[in-house]
Amino acid sequence: MLKGNQLSTREQDVLKHLLQSKSNKLIAASLGISVRTVEFDLGNMYSKFQVSSRIELVLKLRNPTGKVDFEQLGYSTVAHSGKNAGNWDSYKFVTNISKV
Repeated sequence: MLKGNQLSTREQDVLKHLLQSKSNKLIAASLGISVRTVEFDLGNMYSKFQVSSRIELVLKLRNPTGKVDFEQLGYSTVAHSGKNAGNWDSYKFVTNISKV
């Protein structure tokens, strides 16, 4: 993570799902928490990274090559499960838009 921005374990989990282009509702269902809790965690992350939206947060986490450094975020159970996350096409779409 960025220096000085310590994220809780749950915030890190929410962030991993956010980077997979999941909605707040899907993140909540995946983590077994309420949508309001996801919104609360996102608000905390926006404050910590000094951004005002999920797009700004994703862009702030991108490295100079234009890709998110997933190694820095920790282990992803979806990436290593061999299963299709289902939102990959959405993620590619979002990352391609930011290159325009």
